[in-house]
Amino acid sequence: MGRRRLIWLTAVLVLSLTVMIANAQQDACVQLVQQALAAVDENCDGLSRNSACYGFNRVDASFVQEVAEDYFSLPADTTAIVELAEIATAGLDTALEQWGVAVMSVQANVPNVLPGQNVTFMLVGDVEVENAVDPEDAFESVDPIPAVTEVSANIRSGPSRRSNVVSSLGRNRDVLVDGQSADGEWLRVIFDERIGWMSRSVLVDDAVFDDLPVYDGFQRAPMQSFYLTTGIGGVRCEAATDSVLVVQGPEGINIDLTVNGARIQIGSTIIIRLLPPGDVLEFIVIDGHLTIYDDENGTETLVPEGYRTTMCLADGEDLGLDGNIDDLTVNCPPSPPEPVSPDEFGQFCTLEDVSPDLLNYGIIVESCGEDLDPEMGIIVTNNDPDQPIIIGSPPNPSADETTTCDQFALLDPLGGIPATPYTYKWSSLSGAEWYKVMFWNAQDNLLAAEFRVDAPTTSVLANIGQYPTGAFIQWEVLAMDGEAILCSTDRSAVTERIGDPNPPPEDDSLSASWVCDTYSSDGSPSTAQISWSGADSDVSIIWDIGDGDSSTTGAAPSGSTIVDLWIGYSMGGTVSDSDETVELPALNCLDEPPPPPPPTPLNASWTCTTMGDGETPATATIVWSNADSTVNISYDNGVNTVNTSGSAPSGSQVVSLLTSFSEGGTVSDLDDTVNLPALDCYEAPPPPPPGPLAASWSCTTLGNGDNIPSTATIVWSEADSTVTINYDDSDTPASTSGAAPGGSTVVELTFGFSTGGTVADADETVNLPALDCLPQPPPPPPPGPLAASWSCTTLGDGDTFSATATINWSEADSTVAINFDDGGTPKSTSGGAPSGSTVVTLDSAVSNGGTVADADETIN
Repeated sequence: MGRRRLIWLTAVLVLSLTVMIANAQQDACVQLVQQALAAVDENCDGLSRNSACYGFNRVDASFVQEVAEDYFSLPADTTAIVELAEIATAGLDTALEQWGVAVMSVQANVPNVLPGQNVTFMLVGDVEVENAVDPEDAFESVDPIPAVTEVSANIRSGPSRRSNVVSSLGRNRDVLVDGQSADGEWLRVIFDERIGWMSRSVLVDDAVFDDLPVYDGFQRAPMQSFYLTTGIGGVRCEAATDSVLVVQGPEGINIDLTVNGARIQIGSTIIIRLLPPGDVLEFIVIDGHLTIYDDENGTETLVPEGYRTTMCLADGEDLGLDGNIDDLTVNCPPSPPEPVSPDEFGQFCTLEDVSPDLLNYGIIVESCGEDLDPEMGIIVTNNDPDQPIIIGSPPNPSADETTTCDQFALLDPLGGIPATPYTYKWSSLSGAEWYKVMFWNAQDNLLAAEFRVDAPTTSVLANIGQYPTGAFIQWEVLAMDGEAILCSTDRSAVTERIGDPNPPPEDDSLSASWVCDTYSSDGSPSTAQISWSGADSDVSIIWDIGDGDSSTTGAAPSGSTIVDLWIGYSMGGTVSDSDETVELPALNCLDEPPPPPPPTPLNASWTCTTMGDGETPATATIVWSNADSTVNISYDNGVNTVNTSGSAPSGSQVVSLLTSFSEGGTVSDLDDTVNLPALDCYEAPPPPPPGPLAASWSCTTLGNGDNIPSTATIVWSEADSTVTINYDDSDTPASTSGAAPGGSTVVELTFGFSTGGTVADADETVNLPALDCLPQPPPPPPPGPLAASWSCTTLGDGDTFSATATINWSEADSTVAINFDDGGTPKSTSGGAPSGSTVVTLDSAVSNGGTVADADETIN
């Protein structure tokens, strides 16, 4: 009994000691992280462009030229990036009080005229970045030169009419340019601290444009291309983000980089690191987006915010500037992007504590939330974990634990969004207090309209045509409990805005009326005009002429006629077709009405009638009313000023806008002028349909044809539907599928070979050729040096009996020619390659020798 008690006490002591050690390690880790971040903020604040900063212990570096022993060796030291061959930071180690942090400010493709905007690299923990841009080959940007727009024109995100329109400029506007496209047709412009592209044809031409550097996405300044390695293990600390490279570009500018051979473009903040066992490169998008380009296959992979992708890495080579064979390069396409879980995001929460002064803007990591005091973790750790202290009331759950979002969905409409009033419907969700209904401008990803609907109602009548949704729309519904989101339907597919799907039926019933045409004040006859429409047959018209009835007829379906009123007054009448009769009321045409009031002030406005894309003209309708004379209309059509006219007192006219944008115009009558405001009728064209389906495959890994299977990567692009993939797995049929328009998948070949397969979308099929993914035997070595010899086979007497000799040869690279002497008589023969032997006769039993020769060698 005493022994068991002793064992129990020992176990308790060991467990308590373990907890104490763990708590002490966490305390030391938290303190080290706080110390490091504070030091980096102080040491690297105000870092100049194209420089690197030693932030916190320990940072190591090598340089392209010899430097002093103490150069860049202490915190707060800086160096020019162009001098760096490699920079590396140490992993977290509380015992050594080190957590290496370095900061680099890289210009990349940011214009010279924006000196305060740079690309920030932050090396955190066990990270090594090797410069891949030789100083002699580094791209040098130039200071921008002024230019002037010749016409109103669009600014696009890239040098192509397929690129998105990001802004526009009117005629005679100043703009800065600092580069040109490879074909010289487009110029890179700087506007509103952003960059874009304009067609050279819309700017006042200048010969100096020809001297601008070319930007085509492949130019690289120092550290714009690099090779990365990171640690894949080590000390773990909940308070620290370890062994990652953080890259952040300026807001509103896409940054071009090359990482381990992969050409990418980032549009905000990403994390890059290696995953175990060190041959997988991972990209995580914290904010904005990432695009990975496959230049060999002409494809792109877009990774949105909150998603990750991976690429495999090949064995090391010497490709960077440090001279070591350790540069890993990507050798497979990126994996399909997948969302990062909240737990995975949790390991990057430390980045929220990095001072915004070191960055372009502060980092906000999804799922880290609005944390309490950063020392709260220490408080909880140091107190009794079995008796936690709760400050304030715990939050109520936002929904029943059994609530599921699987059945929460949009119901109607699922296709086009009508531009007229329509009832939008969705399914209900248990526990929802209200629903937030949102409509999005899909072209610009902007919220156009939002409605609140209190539960249990699950529909809303909305007129979306009055909101700025553009031509392409998405809608979604959020189920809410207070301000907490319970579930989301997710956005609908992008759809076009359409007209009223249920227009009111046309009124086809008979209608008729009459008005005075001429007046009489002395009892003389007057006239009236009778009008009708919607008649399904010829009409019969009867009216009182003052001293009896008169009648006439009229044609279907509509028309008018002038009739007489003998005494200037009528008691009324009727207009009838085959099945309807309309009563005409009494009509008094004795007294002429007073003259109309003077016209009110001129009114005029204009709206887009049809949208254009900046190259295809748009049209606009100009409407005016209350004009006291013919109106004069003057407007900007995007290229020049156009003058036209219209009749009084009201009217409308459709005009053309050549660039889809106008700076405005005027509508004038005798005494009034109305200004027409600037009008933007731009609408991006729909994306082009997918091109011909393309597909191929190649070996990814080689097996042994027995117990180790091979793998192959199948890649496709330009699919107009989900693709069906059928292939032969070593004589066994296999199949899979993939998403449109492009992608890749890795399949297994059990015995290392395939006779081929197919990739098919809705209307095309591409054949995959046979594939052998087994290791190939090495080729036979080339023939070695020719060797030859001979010896007596039988002996003769030089008279009666002849002798024989055997000639042997090997390593011949062609047929051999054999020449030999038989007692002064030349003889010859030949033999096949690469080796062989032949028996020759020596009549004299003696020879002075001979030769054996192939194509390039001779043996005596």
